[in-house]
Amino acid sequence: MLTWNTQKTSGSPDWLRGIFLGLTILVCAWMLYPNIDFPDGGMFAQGDNGLHLYVYSQTAHGALPYHDYWWCYGPLMPFYYAGFLKVLGFTIPSILIGQIVLNILSAVIFFLTLTRFCSLFYAFAAAIFFITQGINFPHTQNHAGGVVLLLALIYVLTGFISGRSGPKNILACSLIVFLLGIIKLNFGVIAGLIVVLARTAPVFAPQGLLPLTPRRSLIVPVAGALGCSFLVYGIFFIGEPFDHIKQNLLFFGNDQVPRISPYIGLYLFFQLLIKYLFANPLLIGLLLLSLFNLYLPREQTEDASRGRTLLLLFLVMVLSLHEYLLSGMDYRWIWAKPSLLLMIFLAAYPLLRERRLLRSLVSGIMVLATIGNALGARGLMNQYRNADHYFNHPRAKAFIANDPAWKTTVLDATRYLQKNLAPQELFFAAPYEPIYYYLLDKPSPVRYLVFFQFLQPTRKQDEEIIRILESKKVNWVVLSNRANSLETGLGKFGVTHCQLLNQYIEKNFSLAAQFGPWDQPAVWVVNHAVRILKRKQPL
Repeated sequence: MLTWNTQKTSGSPDWLRGIFLGLTILVCAWMLYPNIDFPDGGMFAQGDNGLHLYVYSQTAHGALPYHDYWWCYGPLMPFYYAGFLKVLGFTIPSILIGQIVLNILSAVIFFLTLTRFCSLFYAFAAAIFFITQGINFPHTQNHAGGVVLLLALIYVLTGFISGRSGPKNILACSLIVFLLGIIKLNFGVIAGLIVVLARTAPVFAPQGLLPLTPRRSLIVPVAGALGCSFLVYGIFFIGEPFDHIKQNLLFFGNDQVPRISPYIGLYLFFQLLIKYLFANPLLIGLLLLSLFNLYLPREQTEDASRGRTLLLLFLVMVLSLHEYLLSGMDYRWIWAKPSLLLMIFLAAYPLLRERRLLRSLVSGIMVLATIGNALGARGLMNQYRNADHYFNHPRAKAFIANDPAWKTTVLDATRYLQKNLAPQELFFAAPYEPIYYYLLDKPSPVRYLVFFQFLQPTRKQDEEIIRILESKKVNWVVLSNRANSLETGLGKFGVTHCQLLNQYIEKNFSLAAQFGPWDQPAVWVVNHAVRILKRKQPL
């Protein structure tokens, strides 16, 4: 009779579990090692990626999120990555090492979750496969911490619904909700909702093992955790005007991405999911194994246990898609990948559990496929490990897949500023060029770092910025050709927004130098060009 094992891997001594856990860490470290000096996807943007470098470095120097710089995520992760910069040095690899640590931790939790239901070898094979599935967001390292916490939440909740832990894990769930809230507020709220549903809905109750958690005793700690998250934001935003809060949190219809109907988002997700699955034959094979399980006999209680686990993962996946379903932006579905992959691996396992040879064969194929994926990715990276793609600045030291012209523009402009700025002199960059602040190790004279239409900058902020530029005697301005970009939501600097600020710059500054193809249409990192303006009458 085929059974669904809800206990710790049966017959596996702790030392063997320790060996497989160590193997998971070592193999993941080996696979991720090339990413120490090569960002995910290879592309490096002067805006998004430059923002993160600037934010983490300024935090390491004592600056605070929102108060000292614009930041659209929670306040926790800048402090995490600032620690790596202070210990390992102010370079891109220091940040990437911090992200790799979180990736390995994600794989460990993925492994531990599967060992509650599957063999050690199968869980190990699945965990190292998971780490190759594009779990990082190309434009930010912030969300790597959120992925760890979502997996931790799944781990804790699967302990409850499989009957292995009781009410004490409410404290762990509440801590996860709090931490996730100060990484990304909306996902903290989603995590709280998942906890409440998983601990109170009858469909998740482990029959005959544990009673449902009383709603009051559960909602109070979860609500308290969310309240603490909001309190942290409140402390950082104390005394700030609503316009500033709105521009940082992006929950007020001022996101760059236009909203779409959830029905359209669902249609796009199914298209994306089919494309993703057919690009991974191994996952297709596991899904076919899952279909065979429908025809296998099993006792009702065992089937219910498996069903509760899969239902929890489905709930997490669906709720994790809320950003994607409202925007259709591909990268936003990465939040749902961990729960989706756990679902696939768990759904396929019952057929393998009593068939040791087949289980070993499938697990071995998974390991080989993973190693193949890792070697293939390493080969692609090696194409860019040359002088043309080496970002050879003392505060960079990484290989990137950008067109070499991008690097030339950035380095030439940086050298020009380095030559002409006094040691303590500041400059102002717009509309979204924080990479120059980071490379020159200078703070922005203003806390505003992004000047695009979707953020809805106000005339009052223009006036504030002008006063600061005067008071701090800023004599240099870096203006990129994204000021006239045709990208969705960016607008045209000085035409659709920041009219007063643009008038001030045009009146008081003149062209000193130009780098890159200024007259070409600028899209993200393509055709990046800057003009460096000098004040006509230096202060």
